[in-house]
Amino acid sequence: MLRNFLTVAFRSMSRQLSYSIINIVGLAIGIACSLVIFLFVYGEWSYDRGYKDSDRIYKVGISFFNIGNFGVGPERTLAVLPDQFDGIETSTRVRRQDVLIQIDDKSFHEPAVFYTDSNFFKVFHHDFVSGRSIEAPTDIVLTENAANKFFGTTDALGRSIKIGPERKEFLVTGVVKGIDFNATVKAEIFVANNELLKNSPVWSSASFFSFIKLKENFGYGDLQAALDRVMEKNVFPESGKPMGFKDLEDYKKSPNSIKFHLHALQDIYLKSKLNFEMTPGGNEANIYIFSAISVFILILAAVNFINLTTARASRRAKEVGIRKTMGTSRKRLIFQFLGESVMISTVAMILALMLSEVFLVAFTYVTGAPLLTTIWNNPTTVLLFTGFSVIVGICSGLYPAFYLTSFNPVKVLKGNMTASGGASFRNILVVFQFTVSMILIVCAFVVQQQLHFIQNKELGFDQNNVITLDHIYLFKDKMQADTYRNELAQQSGVIKSAHHMGEPGSRRFMTFSTYQTAQVPDAASVNTYLGDEDYMDLLGLKFVQGRGFDKDLKSDTSALILNESAAKLLGIDDKPIGAKINEHDYVIGVVSDFHWGVAS
Repeated sequence: MLRNFLTVAFRSMSRQLSYSIINIVGLAIGIACSLVIFLFVYGEWSYDRGYKDSDRIYKVGISFFNIGNFGVGPERTLAVLPDQFDGIETSTRVRRQDVLIQIDDKSFHEPAVFYTDSNFFKVFHHDFVSGRSIEAPTDIVLTENAANKFFGTTDALGRSIKIGPERKEFLVTGVVKGIDFNATVKAEIFVANNELLKNSPVWSSASFFSFIKLKENFGYGDLQAALDRVMEKNVFPESGKPMGFKDLEDYKKSPNSIKFHLHALQDIYLKSKLNFEMTPGGNEANIYIFSAISVFILILAAVNFINLTTARASRRAKEVGIRKTMGTSRKRLIFQFLGESVMISTVAMILALMLSEVFLVAFTYVTGAPLLTTIWNNPTTVLLFTGFSVIVGICSGLYPAFYLTSFNPVKVLKGNMTASGGASFRNILVVFQFTVSMILIVCAFVVQQQLHFIQNKELGFDQNNVITLDHIYLFKDKMQADTYRNELAQQSGVIKSAHHMGEPGSRRFMTFSTYQTAQVPDAASVNTYLGDEDYMDLLGLKFVQGRGFDKDLKSDTSALILNESAAKLLGIDDKPIGAKINEHDYVIGVVSDFHWGVAS
């Protein structure tokens, strides 16, 4: 019977070959597109969930003096928190740094090295290939990838690594497997942080990432309550009272007060909007938008498949009449039609899996970042979409299976009956297709316009052909830095250069300073860029009043240049030039407003 079933199915497809190809390819492309979008959404959602007990790991950030909310926090947080809370299983401090590594006569620039302690591997589980965790001040742990990169082998225990301009020597004590899932807390090199720990009592600092792993049966609310107790018993007496606050509630309401920011590890990537997180975060709204797009594409492909199948099925009315006349039972006909439809949708699913691999290559080319979650390492996804294709096949086969097989064969063969019972249903599907298609087209047009706006928006400064060179700290003094800059000036491709600490649009360096004028009652915290006399000209900042820095004027060491918003904030926008700032600084120029960062 199965052989006869397959024979009939293939004959039906071959008689309508072009229709079959269109139907199969259409469904396959829809499933493939939806699958790739789904994998992207899943990858964004899955950040840090691959760590063991990730649902019990939390990070504590901080804000102070109204200068921003930071993913890092004071070293002291994990020193005093256990006194207020017994729900901590373990905790670890991490500082992420950009370092220069030297091995024999080779140098490596590593932008993401973790300075941490032995507890790190208790909070964030890694499989040790060999050796042990960090214990001594000169210990360093590498991933297999880093060991191969530095030494050409994973057998790296006891090997020497020198770090930084001072070439401090560390010895490899352990090699771990790398992380093969999306993670914000991810590094290839782990160094003992002993020399970075200062046991500072100051709460107004932001130096370490503080991670806490809670015991079972403790959660977010318990940890937040403990931080509130730290605020009451430690932070307020040591920081709030010296600032003149007599009441804890008044201190907490002040924009200049210290505040803790608690995030579950699984929420950091999508929900944290703090500055200086380990990696740039995702956008939770985009997850919902792309999920909706994925579902819409999938529904459109299914509706199109069902519509085409039901439209062509009416041509098989006479076939049904003849087969019923020859003695075929209605049950077998129903099985035949449903089976054919499921077989076609299954073929489409197989084609979709192959197309999705091609689309994933295109996705990697466009974004520059491959998806760590692919089709084949996530079998649940394949099973989910396979089940969907079977459901689509069953739905598309319902009309011919139950409507056509209900005909009286004599009336059908005499031509007294037409198979038009599904017209209304098909009309509804067509209207749905066009409605959703128009919505997607309009959304695509809006997105295209937004991208065009972003690409062509005037930022207020010139970012074209400007390159920032880091690691100036490697020069021993200003004379060496100036010599290097003079050498750069001799290059034919260099028009101008400047020394600076940070540039608009970058959060690698962010300096906040507090400014006070006689025109405003309270001091204001303002993002500040440090640069020399050529910095303004290099970035093409436009002066509306005053002048730039002059290296020949000694008084310019106390000079400030504001943008229009800063001048207005300080109440000196009507007459800014010469205005006194704080006690010793004064304004020499005002530039037009410019975009200095991105909205969180």
